[in-house]
Amino acid sequence: MVIDNNNVIFGMFNDIENSTVKFLGKGNILFIESGVRLLNSNLTFKGNNSLVYLSSNNNSYVIKISINSDCTVFIGKDNYFNEGTLIVSSESRNVFIGDNCLFSLGTVIRNADAHLIYDMTSGERVNFTKSIYVGDHVWIGQNALLLKGVIVGSGSIIGAASVISNKVVNSNSIFAGVPAREIRKNIFWSGECVHSWTKEMTNKFSSRDRFFYYERDEDTLSIEQFEDGLNSLINASERLDYVLDKFKGKKNRMFT
Repeated sequence: MVIDNNNVIFGMFNDIENSTVKFLGKGNILFIESGVRLLNSNLTFKGNNSLVYLSSNNNSYVIKISINSDCTVFIGKDNYFNEGTLIVSSESRNVFIGDNCLFSLGTVIRNADAHLIYDMTSGERVNFTKSIYVGDHVWIGQNALLLKGVIVGSGSIIGAASVISNKVVNSNSIFAGVPAREIRKNIFWSGECVHSWTKEMTNKFSSRDRFFYYERDEDTLSIEQFEDGLNSLINASERLDYVLDKFKGKKNRMFT
């Protein structure tokens, strides 16, 4: 469906409640897979030639996305969003999120500092915007802040109120703190919620066979090569074709 100024929506929302989609620029694409529901959400295309891709989801999207010119925001399937999740993509860079992730209250993902910082001696800028990649089955804790250059490998956890920038988080590890650092490796996590558990439930799940662990194989992406290819493209249509061809992958695509 063409809106105006060559902005295009592919697909239809399954449901939309207390939510808005705004196109303030031109040549943008919103791609919606089947089964997408928006709840208390705002998607705003502030610039031109950008792509937002929303994959099918068993849960409602509860999210705010602000995307500027020549950017891509891709969200994989069956993620769980609590209130307050915010994604801001700027300066021709991107945000990619895999499948089956859990975003706690107040998660913020933004790939730009917004304002410019220069080295006093050389006069050169030192804070260029960088893309953010979050793998499959990642748990982002409450009020965590993911900043430019972060790559979170599949199966990992970012602790509550953590601030992380310009770091690679190894798959199946926990990073936490300000600034975030690795506090444990070789873990896997499960999405059951313990708030209402009895002692019997706690005992039942005190141990289990490992699952949701990741390793490098022939399906593992080179994020650097993928990013270079994506940033070489001219318009949102080319970005859509590239994402469909290169990113829709198998279990270990985001191993780090």
